Parts: sequence; C-alpha cells; structure tokens
Amino acid sequence: MTNGDHKKMRFLFAMVMSLFLLLCDPGATPAANREPIMDTELGTGANVLVVALEGDDRNPGTLSRPFRTIQHAARLEGLTVQNARSAAFTVRDSHHVDLYHNKTNKTFSSGIAVWDTGVCFP
Repeated sequence: MTNGDHKKMRFLFAMVMSLFLLLCDPGATPAANREPIMDTELGTGANVLVVALEGDDRNPGTLSRPFRTIQHAARLEGLTVQNARSAAFTVRDSHHVDLYHNKTNKTFSSGIAVWDTGVCFP
C-alpha cells in the first residue's frame, strides 16, 4: 500500500465512524441512572427472551439462563427480547422492531446495532 492509500483508508474509516456516531445514540443517560425494565413489566412466558453479557447463545434465553447476544435473539421473529440492564425489543417482522426503553415504546426499522450501553437503529 502506498502512502496515498493509507490516507484514503484513514479518511474512509473516519467517515464511517462519524456516520456511525451520528446514527446511533449510545444513551445520553449513564447506565447507572437508567431505570431498568424488569421481566415482570414485560410479562413472562415463552414469548419473552432475556439477553445478558454473562449469557450464552446456546441457552434458552430465560432470566436465569439468558442469551449472550441481541443478534442471536433478534432472529426469532415475533418474540420480545429483554436486555437484562436497560432495554427490550420485540421483533415484529423482518423490517420492524418495537423498542421498550425507560417504559416507552417506539417502533424502528430493523438493523440492530449494540454500542456500549445503548441500542442503535440505523
């Protein structure tokens, strides 16, 4: 690679990161100050899945045995997925996701990205 190629790659990387930061809200409120959504608020049963950092994608997605990644749980259309710390979402279909965060409900296009303490929807 030439020096010019390195400059182009750095510029492209900077542009992609800038776009990513513009599209995603990592959560203006620190995680410690957020009011977490508990399993009882969403209800229990076969349609609620839990995701946590200490989980494993081979688990059944229960509160005691959560999934590790939202991406794994998001493949299961029609189910509600709960992040053990702050957010939950229901996969309505292949194009829309209902997000529950701080007791609010919003619908977004699918394309879930997780960044630090936030959930982003491009």
